[in-house]
Amino acid sequence: MGDPKAQELITTLAINGKEIPEYSYSSGIIRYKGRAYVGAVTQLRQQIIACMHTSTIGGHLGNLETYQRIKTYFF
Repeated sequence: MGDPKAQELITTLAINGKEIPEYSYSSGIIRYKGRAYVGAVTQLRQQIIACMHTSTIGGHLGNLETYQRIKTYFF
């Protein structure tokens, strides 16, 4: 995975999912308050930005608007 915090979250949530109430781990996805956790993986962040900017959801809205849209789905 390449992100030590993500690995720590997975381990903690696997042992006691209620220990960190705002986080969940299911089907290989860490979620924070319902949003997918991206973490510190730069390549993944860049892919998300590119996809959201060019998608119908992101719609070439510019930097700030694309960032705001990304925040609704990812943490």
